[in-house]
Amino acid sequence: LINTNNKDYGTKIDLNDYDASGNLIQQRLRNSSDGDDVSKIETFLNYTSKFNEEGHQLSFDFKYDNTISDDDATIREHIITPTENTITQKIAKDQDLDNFLFQLDYKLPLSEKTTLELGQKTTFQFYKNNYKVNQFDPLLQDFITIAGYTDAVNYDEKVYAFYGQFGANYEKFSYTLGLRAEISNMKIGTNTTNTITKKYTDIFPSASIGYEFENGSYLSANYSRGIDRPQITQINPFISLNDERFQSVGNPDLNPYYSDYFEALYDISFEKLSIASSIFLNNSKNHYLTVIQSIGTNDEGSELYRRIPINSGDKNILGWDLDLTYKPIEWLRLRSYVSPYRLEIKNTIDNLYDYKSTVLYVEGSMLLSFKNGLRFQVTDKYQSPVENRLTKMKAVNAVDATLSKDILDKKATIALKGVDIFNSKWFKYDSQEAGTHTLRNARYDRQFTLSFTYRFNQKRRNSKDRSLDINKDNLEDRQDEKL
Repeated sequence: LINTNNKDYGTKIDLNDYDASGNLIQQRLRNSSDGDDVSKIETFLNYTSKFNEEGHQLSFDFKYDNTISDDDATIREHIITPTENTITQKIAKDQDLDNFLFQLDYKLPLSEKTTLELGQKTTFQFYKNNYKVNQFDPLLQDFITIAGYTDAVNYDEKVYAFYGQFGANYEKFSYTLGLRAEISNMKIGTNTTNTITKKYTDIFPSASIGYEFENGSYLSANYSRGIDRPQITQINPFISLNDERFQSVGNPDLNPYYSDYFEALYDISFEKLSIASSIFLNNSKNHYLTVIQSIGTNDEGSELYRRIPINSGDKNILGWDLDLTYKPIEWLRLRSYVSPYRLEIKNTIDNLYDYKSTVLYVEGSMLLSFKNGLRFQVTDKYQSPVENRLTKMKAVNAVDATLSKDILDKKATIALKGVDIFNSKWFKYDSQEAGTHTLRNARYDRQFTLSFTYRFNQKRRNSKDRSLDINKDNLEDRQDEKL
C-alpha cells in the first residue's frame, strides 16, 4: 500500500498581556503557515501451512511500513505594542519512521476439546527527526539559527514477545488461559543530550471463562494485563513552535504504563435484534498525564509555558456498556452503543490533578446496504465533558459518513469517506495550571477520502477499513484527542 498526502495548516494567535491594573502592556499577532508532505509505504506478507489434522496450522506474518514527513513552516509575529516590530521565523522538521513486524503462530489441537497455541512476535521501530528553527536578523539581513531549537532526535524501540495459550471447549462451557512475556529495549537521544536507554522484562497473564445457555445467549468473564507504550509524538522533544509562549513538546523520559482489565460480558441474539452488555473495570498505574509547566521568560520578559506528557497518578475506570444492533429489514441496520463510566484519577503530582468524574460515551450508526452493491453508513459519536480541579474538557461530538459501491462484478469497490463532515469536533480545553488561565480551542478540519479497491480472487472483506491504518499520521501531534 502506498499513500501520499500534503497537509497545510494555518494558525493565528492573539497575545495580549495586561498588568495588575488591567492595562494593556503588550499586544502581538502570531500567524503561522505550515506545509507538510507525508508519504507512507506499507507491505504485508503472510504464509500459512495447514497440516492434515483439522485446526493444526503454522503461520508467519511480516509487515513493514515507512513514513517520511517533510514539514516546512513560516511564522510571522507582528508586535503592535509597546514598540511595533515584526519577527519572522522558519522551521524545518524532517521525520523518518520505520516499523518492522515479524510474527510466528503455531496452533495444535490436543484433543477434540482442547487446543494449544504458541507464538512469537518481534517489533522494531526506528525514528529520526531533524529539527531546525531560523529567525530573520534585520542587521545581518539573513536567517540565523535559534539556539536550543535545532537538534536531531533518534529513537529505537525493540520488543520481543513470546506467548502461549491453552483453550478448552466442553459443549456449553469453555475457558482459556494465556501468558505472554515481553522483553523491551528502548533508546532515545539527541545531538546535544545524553542517550536515554531503558530495558523492561514483563509478564502479561490472561484468562477467560464462558458459558452458553440453552436460548443461545452467552455469558463470559475475562481478565488481561496490558502495556501502553508512548507514541512518537509523546516522546519527541521537538513537536511545534507555532505558539512560542505555549509550546507543545514530548517527553523523552516518558515510561510505559500498565493496566489490569476485567470484564463480564453477556450477549444474546434474536431474529432481528442483537444485544451485548458488559461491566468493565480498568486499573492503570503511573499513567500519562498532560500538564502545563512554566519554563521561565523570553527576552521581553514574557512568561513561557510548555504542554508536556508525564507519568503521574493512577487511573481507575468502572463502567457499563450496552451495544444494540437492530435489522428491521434486509437493507437497513441500526446500531447504538452507550457507555457510562466512572473515571477516577488519584495520586497525581501534589494531588493537583486528582478527581472523580462520570463520563458518558454514545455512538449511533445507520447502514443502508442494497443489492446493487451500494452502501451508505453514517455514524454519530459523542463524549460528555471531563474535568478535574485544574482543567476542563468540554463535550466532543462528530459525525462520519461513508458511501461505497461495488463495481466490476463485485471485484472492486469505490468508496468516499468523510470524517467530521459538519466540522463539529472541537477540543475545548480550559486550564488553571502553572499559575495561568489557558483557553485552548483546537479542531482538525473535516477530511474526505476517495478510495478504489480491487480484489484478486478474494471476496469483499467485512472488516475495519484498512485505510484507517495507512492514513493515520503517526508523526502528528494530536495531544488534544488524548486528553
